[in-house]
Amino acid sequence: MINVIALFTIGTFLGFLLRKRKGIIRFTDYITNWSVYILLFLLGLSIGINTTIIKNIGTIGIQAFIFAVGAIGGSIILTFVVEKLLFKHFKK
Repeated sequence: MINVIALFTIGTFLGFLLRKRKGIIRFTDYITNWSVYILLFLLGLSIGINTTIIKNIGTIGIQAFIFAVGAIGGSIILTFVVEKLLFKHFKK
């Protein structure tokens, strides 16, 4: 875990120093996008290879759908509650 934190800190520092150089920004954006694409491909590949996941894809899909709907619904409800409690003095 210390490696991840160290690399993140070094990257942040270098990004701060090199933020004015447009070529470096474009290059890092390009590399970042392709890194995400490769990671998503490898994730899909590892899921496809795993027979347990493939056998239970229906159950996993239903559980994921219920979890996603619950998370979205909870976020919406909590947003309304927080808005009413904390931001009522900003209303005109």
